[in-house]
Amino acid sequence: MPHTEKSALRQQFRRARQNMGKHERTRAARRINRLLYRHIKRHTRIGVYWPIGSELSLHDFAQTALKRGARVYLPYIEPHSLRLWFTPY
Repeated sequence: MPHTEKSALRQQFRRARQNMGKHERTRAARRINRLLYRHIKRHTRIGVYWPIGSELSLHDFAQTALKRGARVYLPYIEPHSLRLWFTPY
């Protein structure tokens, strides 16, 4: 996918999320978390993001994954080299 097309999609999705009401955003986050539960397996490694701005929270999914014995990680970008690493949640 070309960079400009990807940027346009990201902007479209960001605007759609920003236009959601508080209750609609809460319902959407709960639904997404529930849909992800089936992917949790004991001892698996799962990468999640920490929500910024209008992004939906995966906190419930991450907590459930930890309780079920999965290892959960967050992305970390090294400041000077901009290398992407994953650090324990």
